[in-house]
Amino acid sequence: MHRVEILEHVARRETVVGRDLSGIDLSGADLRGGRFENCVFVGADFSRADISRTGFADCDFTGARFRETDFEKLNWTGMRMPQADLRGARFFMTLCKDCDARGADFSEAHIRMCDMAGMKLNGTKFLKAHIEQNVLQKAECDGADFSGATMIRLAFSESDMRSLQLAGASLRKVIFRGCDFTGYNFAGINMEIVQFDGAKLDNADFTGCELPMCNFSGASMNGASLRDARMDNAVFAGAQLVGVQLAGARSRMSVFSEGDLSGADCTNADLELSLFQKARCRGTLFTGAALNNVDFSYADLSAADFSGAGLYMARLYKCLEEKTVFGKARETRLAPPDEEQARAEAFRPFTRRTRRRAGSAEL
Repeated sequence: MHRVEILEHVARRETVVGRDLSGIDLSGADLRGGRFENCVFVGADFSRADISRTGFADCDFTGARFRETDFEKLNWTGMRMPQADLRGARFFMTLCKDCDARGADFSEAHIRMCDMAGMKLNGTKFLKAHIEQNVLQKAECDGADFSGATMIRLAFSESDMRSLQLAGASLRKVIFRGCDFTGYNFAGINMEIVQFDGAKLDNADFTGCELPMCNFSGASMNGASLRDARMDNAVFAGAQLVGVQLAGARSRMSVFSEGDLSGADCTNADLELSLFQKARCRGTLFTGAALNNVDFSYADLSAADFSGAGLYMARLYKCLEEKTVFGKARETRLAPPDEEQARAEAFRPFTRRTRRRAGSAEL
């Protein structure tokens, strides 16, 4: 079939079934309302074509060109388009679940409100693309390149990101729940309100990164470097932070409650107004750190070193202080014991047995 025949079928609303249309030139064509089933479009050219309200089912677009083409409200579930050229394309509310887009080029594309769950994006390029409000759960991203991309409100989960390229990218409100970033270098990446909850970040490098309001709850960050990072209002609740490097970092008003910071280096870190309740800080270095108004209630501070730290109005309520080194830091005015909390913890509700005892005592 040739271009004219295709356009005639589209005009008559006839479905094109099982045709090999490899290399066909449909650039700039009006394909609205067309239907294509089980067709082969290998190397075809759809650049700047109008494919809105066009139906494609089980088609092969390997190496096809879709430069500056609009993908609006289409169902491309399970479509095959490896090595496709989608530079400058515009995607809006399109279903791309389980699509094979390995090695495709989405550079400078605008992708918004699309379902991209389970997509094969191995080796795919998203250079300087704008990607917003998309779902990418369990997507395969080995070797995908998001360099210079703007990523807003994306949701990844349980994906291997170790070979992902994010150089110069800007991330805001992106979710990486349960993703594997082991040993990843985040240098030069702008991140704000990014969620790494449950992620694998062992030995990752965040040195000097801006991480305001990021969430690392339950993440594994053993041996990670957060030196000189800026991450006020960050959450590390329940995170594994064994041997983490926080020297010179600023993380005010952050939550480290129930985290394991054993052997961590927090030398000269600014951690004012942060929460370390029930945290495990065995052998942690807090030398020279700013810890004013920090709450260490119930924390394990065994063998921790607070030499030269600022502990003004810090709470050390019921801490384990075996072999803890305070030096002159202990002379700082600490927060007074909370008597109301102590009474509340000592309270025991009445039971039938205690009531009987109280009654017999009155007699």
